[in-house]
Amino acid sequence: MGESETEAAIQDGQATAVSGGLPSRVTLVDLASVHEPRGSLHVAELGAALPFRVERIFLVGDVPPGTRRGEHANIGCHQLLVAVHGEVTVEVGPGADAGSVVLDHPGVGLHIPPLVWASQVYGPSAVLLVATSSTFEHEGHIHDPADPRLRWD
Repeated sequence: MGESETEAAIQDGQATAVSGGLPSRVTLVDLASVHEPRGSLHVAELGAALPFRVERIFLVGDVPPGTRRGEHANIGCHQLLVAVHGEVTVEVGPGADAGSVVLDHPGVGLHIPPLVWASQVYGPSAVLLVATSSTFEHEGHIHDPADPRLRWD
């Protein structure tokens, strides 16, 4: 997204607020969308919206508003985060160096590659879908934001 202080990324007709500088490897993904009177369909296909093969999908919901989750980096795992309901603010990077993205539309995802620190703050009734490139391994996480393996490029 670049290094500007505040940017607005327009994806699928919706605004997603971006604040601070994000690592260049962290990208917003515009999911293919079809809108019709019966509803909307949002699609992430390998190669188009997904730069990795999905091995695991999970949903995070019923989170009290304002709660922070995540607070780690994955060592070898890519993630695609999509707010399927409500609003989730994703903070990328530690402390004062962090940038943030507000995910508030199911047609927009955020790709977080390995070795990037991220946390999520949930709004009321928010549900976050996370697609990952590998299955869960506790030892595959970095829980120290000062770990020298983390990358901010």
